[in-house]
Amino acid sequence: MTVFEVTDVTDWFAGETAEQVKEAARTYFLETGMSVDEVDECLYETPIALTDEQMGLFRFCDGDDVWTFVEQLRLMMERGETFPCFFASTEF
Repeated sequence: MTVFEVTDVTDWFAGETAEQVKEAARTYFLETGMSVDEVDECLYETPIALTDEQMGLFRFCDGDDVWTFVEQLRLMMERGETFPCFFASTEF
């Protein structure tokens, strides 16, 4: 499973391929009320897979709790999340 950056370093989705992730992100953003033009403008043509280094550096923060993207992906897989799916955003 891979985490992909889908917009200008503000939104990430997880999935097996860039194509699956792009379609999942497109559907997600349309369902949140964005217009087709807005979605087409903000999504990368090809989502960018995060490197192992980025996965270890990028962090989730919830109050005093902090964990890496690696740890979050592992937790999601252990919970049996369905992929491709939304992974993280700087907007939340």
